[in-house]
Amino acid sequence: MRHIIFKYFFIFSVLLVSSFMLSVYMPGDALDYILMREEKTSISSTHYEHQKTLLAQRLGYDKPLFYFSVKSLAEYGWQQYFPSTQQQKSYNHLLRNYGCGSEVSTFYKKINAARTAIATSFTTATDTSIKHTAALAANCLYQIETQVNLRKNDSILHSFNTYAATLKLTALANSILHSYNEMQTNKSSWKKWVPVIQFNAQNRFHDWFFGTHKNNGIIHLNLGQSLYTGRSIGSLLKEKIFWSLLLTILAILIAFISGIFISMWLTYTRSKLASRIINIITVIFYSLPVYFAGTALLYFFSNPDFLQIFPSSGVMPIGGFSSDVSLTEKFLGTLPYLILPLICYTYSLWAFVQRTSASLISAEIKKPYALMAQAKGLTKKEVVIRHIFPNIIAPFVALLANMFPAVIGGSVIIESLFSIPGMGLELIHATTTRNYPFISAVILITGLITMLLYLLNEWIQHFIDPRTKTVQS
Repeated sequence: MRHIIFKYFFIFSVLLVSSFMLSVYMPGDALDYILMREEKTSISSTHYEHQKTLLAQRLGYDKPLFYFSVKSLAEYGWQQYFPSTQQQKSYNHLLRNYGCGSEVSTFYKKINAARTAIATSFTTATDTSIKHTAALAANCLYQIETQVNLRKNDSILHSFNTYAATLKLTALANSILHSYNEMQTNKSSWKKWVPVIQFNAQNRFHDWFFGTHKNNGIIHLNLGQSLYTGRSIGSLLKEKIFWSLLLTILAILIAFISGIFISMWLTYTRSKLASRIINIITVIFYSLPVYFAGTALLYFFSNPDFLQIFPSSGVMPIGGFSSDVSLTEKFLGTLPYLILPLICYTYSLWAFVQRTSASLISAEIKKPYALMAQAKGLTKKEVVIRHIFPNIIAPFVALLANMFPAVIGGSVIIESLFSIPGMGLELIHATTTRNYPFISAVILITGLITMLLYLLNEWIQHFIDPRTKTVQS
């Protein structure tokens, strides 16, 4: 029991960290999407970087990622957040190469003060030449902030002093030059070669999992917000997960029951013709791509020019059901919409179950206990049902946990083909719009359900298979 708890605790921890890292390192910047949605701010706005910094502080994006991080001694304790990736890279480069965190931090603070003063000069100036000089001075500051080649900083600072004198910001330029000289004087480049482990009590993973005083975390079932609509991902998943789970569970049940039943029937009837027909059907079903099967079903059974037996999309009539419709009428009205998607969910899964169960039964029926049962006078049907069927259940319970993520993966294509408002269709929309928190939440939920199925599998195996029980001394 102890090793099972340890194993699933380890899997759960890896799943959590992977889901978090996936949402962090996906392409793009979540803060950009949030700013454009909430603040209606353009990236080209003069105050964009300042607003992005304030938003990062409000959401905790300026904190370290995890509880500990490996840094050089030069960077230890002096990490800062910058809205620009290039600025962040340049600041870290200065820390590593100069090794004097206090002086580097002061240098960057004075650059930010100078940028604010130059922006004020640019907006208040009426002379075109002054505006042009302010733009050149701002460009110098940008080059200093994003410059990785430290040898160019001397020439850039010299140009900035010239422009600052024109803008009457000589004192500010001299303070920047003084800070730069202080960095040169107190340079301790040897610190970049000394690794240290930095512990971070306040970090983004802690806020994501446990929450903050403002927002709840994953442990409180808060999966975050959509980057585009700002809507809670939890409420969005509540609407979408029902149809995906319904079709998935129905497909697995139909495939298991019918696949095992047909294999048992073929074994005790010993019909060669039926066996050949079923073998051909399973090979076709197992090799048929789901997008081809779905398109063919729509063409043959939802086409006004051929046969329009079933609806082509959705899960209910376009206008929905009226409030006075009974539950039975809703079920009967929804059923035709689910037939074709359910066929797409089930056919390849059924082929896999049928072939696997046929192989297991054919192997079991040759074993001594089955031969002994037949020798005692039991019919082949009785042997299959009473003796072989209980022995093949344990391997199929193990297969159940493996099938769930495969069926969920196929739902992405099926739900988009039939316009089913489930997780698969929403996942496609989230991928095209780079709504990474939703993608991360789907991966986390799918992983948790799969992990619970594996745990349930081990628990069931313990009771249905005596060989797995631990002998108590």
